Amino acid sequence: MPIRELSQFLTEADIEGLRRSTETATGLPGSVYTDEDFWMLERRSYFPSRWMACAHEHDLANPGDAVPVRVAGFELILTRDSDNKIRAFHNICAHRSMPVLQDRQSAVSTIRCPWHCWTYNLRGQLVATPNLGGIHVGELEAFDRSELGLREVNCDSFLNLVFVNIDGKAPPLREFLAPLQRRLYDYDLDVLRASGQSTGVVFEGNWKLVIEGGVEDYHLPWVHPQLGPHSGMFTPEWDDTDCYVGFSSQRPADDEPVSITGNPRQATAALPVFPHMATPTQDGLGPPGLILMVPPSAVFALMSNHVVTTLLIPLSVDRTEQRRSFMYLGDAASSSELAPARQAICDSWVAVGDQDLDLASALQRQHRLRTETDIPTRFSPHWEPAVHHFQNMVVNHLIAQSAESGDQLSS
Repeated sequence: MPIRELSQFLTEADIEGLRRSTETATGLPGSVYTDEDFWMLERRSYFPSRWMACAHEHDLANPGDAVPVRVAGFELILTRDSDNKIRAFHNICAHRSMPVLQDRQSAVSTIRCPWHCWTYNLRGQLVATPNLGGIHVGELEAFDRSELGLREVNCDSFLNLVFVNIDGKAPPLREFLAPLQRRLYDYDLDVLRASGQSTGVVFEGNWKLVIEGGVEDYHLPWVHPQLGPHSGMFTPEWDDTDCYVGFSSQRPADDEPVSITGNPRQATAALPVFPHMATPTQDGLGPPGLILMVPPSAVFALMSNHVVTTLLIPLSVDRTEQRRSFMYLGDAASSSELAPARQAICDSWVAVGDQDLDLASALQRQHRLRTETDIPTRFSPHWEPAVHHFQNMVVNHLIAQSAESGDQLSS
């Protein structure tokens, strides 16, 4: 069945409503969150052309590690070879398309298709085809192994996340993430160490709904009451190249018994902080928390004493996997004395995530209903400019891709 075009989901009126100021704009129609056909359009025209985070670097901690991963409907293999480089390949055997890797493997030099035993090294090269030409005949002149390796996918890493670009046409990851790196200039990222803490959950909601819920603080007092009432400062943030979108926020330094992430301040006071946050500010506010999304699947949350790198893996039109990994400054990542502080940090993030689970499934359900009833959505001009901008980011990218395919929709 042909994939429907963007103009079949978004009218000129939809675009005009989205392009207005946040105070008067209307949001994307519900079908972009619920329609299987729109998911297929994203799989053709959005996901492949973006850099997508699909794993944490510590998922492949050692040479000889190989893991299967799924992201946005694509099945991949990640490997770390003896040169310590992480590589990505489509998990499709060059013989008859069987998935080559079913489960994580460690301390290996090759991976083997379970159907007919075609064997590949960790650089994707085909190295063995047992009995290809008959019993004990493993090679044939018509089969050039150098042309039958696993199909490689562009792959690179940043701040504990492994990214892939499916169509191979995106700029290098460092170039793409340059705006993010400039935003994080004050943070000494080199001192960060992975703690081994990780959490995972699946939201029964579209990936865009999960991102939208993560770039505004409007809902906090009611959905996450442990974080306290609205206070301090909230600043939506994004760059001019549609690399990232998110926000920064600050709470009063002395008035709040809990930190910006909800853990008791006293429980985590011994954790070291980033040097540029060690000096109290003059405005009575505590150090800022910064949450930046790199759609569709990477989230960087930088707090004064820890960093959380999160994968938001689109699984289907209505399911999104979230996997977090926690990093701390230097020895704080492994110190036994600071284990209770690390646990307090992790517990606070888990509590917030658990509270979001029912919200995601309810939103998914209601977006289906509002599609049927043609009810538009609106934005808070104070709290939700980043939500508004994110929706425009998605549309901008799809319009650009649609123009390449000949589908005309005004920008």
